[in-house]
Amino acid sequence: MLRDAINSLGAVWAAAALTPGVCRHRLQCNDLSWLAQEVPAASLMIGIIQALGLMPDGFPPGTTVFFPSNEATSKLPAVLDLPFTVDTLISAAAALGPEMTRRLNSAVLYHIVPVGAFEAPALAEWHYLPTALPDTSIVFGESVPGSYVAEDVNGQQADVLQGPLGSLRSVCGVAIYVIDKVLLPGASLGDLPRVPAAAANLALGGLVQEAPSERSAVVAPAPAPAPAA
Repeated sequence: MLRDAINSLGAVWAAAALTPGVCRHRLQCNDLSWLAQEVPAASLMIGIIQALGLMPDGFPPGTTVFFPSNEATSKLPAVLDLPFTVDTLISAAAALGPEMTRRLNSAVLYHIVPVGAFEAPALAEWHYLPTALPDTSIVFGESVPGSYVAEDVNGQQADVLQGPLGSLRSVCGVAIYVIDKVLLPGASLGDLPRVPAAAANLALGGLVQEAPSERSAVVAPAPAPAPAA
């Protein structure tokens, strides 16, 4: 059933692409600056993605993205104990060096779920969502009726502030959620994996993974064994 849903979405995007107006907008989907205008509440994170040289052709169709709000993104340097502001990060990313930028690349990949562009109720049913960062997942669920949270590997929960725009789902095939915290695949900057930009862009080459409920590898993490007495 879930595979059928993904295939149906693909058919809708393919049919839509045949119309001239949608073709024009689909080209805009490849422009991160245009996406920043469409989702102004998350424009800072999109600026970081551009500064890091990630996704030069935009987000591939068939992805769900959890973007931290501008307020949350502005706190990223402090969260990672970096001695500068997010504006400096964006304007001087090339001067940060490969060690830091590769770790920041992994943080970006961790916010992208390449299983299709879906509404929150469907994601909540799957619960454990594989991310574009290999061998990682985030937990997604309903906190109270109608409200949703995403949880990272550190147990930090981010509330969903804004659901996906229907226009971006139908034309670009991307579901962008705005959340109130940055999700991290590690407790500190030194714990984040190092991913070169070329490898990150290759991982986002447009391939849509199977739906989470069909992936046996996406399961709840096993509880840690009790310490020996």
